[in-house]
Amino acid sequence: EAARVAGELAKNPDWKADGEYIGALAALRSQNLKDAAERLEALQGGQRQFGNIDLLKGNLDLSRGNPDEAIRELTSALQYTRLQAVAGRSLLRSLLVLAYQKTPQDALRKVDGLLKEHPTQESLLLAKADLQVRIGNFADALSTLKTLDSTSPDSADGAYHLARFWLGMDQLANAGREIERAVQMAPRNLNVRYLAATIAMRERRLDAAIEQIDAGLLERPKSNRFLLLKARVLARQKKLAHAAALLKRLTTDSPDQVQAWQLLAAIHVLEKHPEQALKTLEAARKENPTDFNLIRRTVSV
Repeated sequence: EAARVAGELAKNPDWKADGEYIGALAALRSQNLKDAAERLEALQGGQRQFGNIDLLKGNLDLSRGNPDEAIRELTSALQYTRLQAVAGRSLLRSLLVLAYQKTPQDALRKVDGLLKEHPTQESLLLAKADLQVRIGNFADALSTLKTLDSTSPDSADGAYHLARFWLGMDQLANAGREIERAVQMAPRNLNVRYLAATIAMRERRLDAAIEQIDAGLLERPKSNRFLLLKARVLARQKKLAHAAALLKRLTTDSPDQVQAWQLLAAIHVLEKHPEQALKTLEAARKENPTDFNLIRRTVSV
């Protein structure tokens, strides 16, 4: 619908550039890459001064599997303050695609070059830490994340990513300390709350995990990931009926949630109702007929 309206807008000479730009954005988001490219070609640079075209071209190149070109365009968009967050996220993805296509070392050299021009750019520091972890330089990755933390002392981002790092290293005490700091700085941040719940669950502090999950659900009551995590915690607390009720609601509202179906079936098995587990898995397979995990789980039951 957005593409259709943009097409009508582009017919007006006064609004042609805006129509083509919005149409290109709509085409890109629907993965119609040919149409997106044609619309970008129709633009005459009127938006480039604001970085929008650089951003859009970068995402188009990324979708086409051309991370080098994407990095060039997205780096150009970084100079515009209002685009830094969204351009940075795409730049991070581009660098990780580059690491997959070539090697993490190649991508790391690219990041180091970009950091000379943008030494405090969050996405570049995150990419560097990720790549350092991939090649086993854990001490360097920790140092990079501490640099990120120090560049934005009033932001929860540094503490959040440090918590993720320590969780990946199975250092739960350190992860818990950092995520507690992140929660204090950004209590309404859903990613922070989810990670806090995950860490508490790993530490077997199940009541604390529920507290973090409920805080997240207060912000977004229908969040599938929070509802699924809550069901997992309830199951660990042996509150199987409560967990099952939550999962039934989740699978009814979002039948594509395969993990929810699997957990519901597992609860039926724990309750010694294998026939109900099979019925649950049969219903799940009707909604997700190509999911191999559901087939495997059915055979297991």
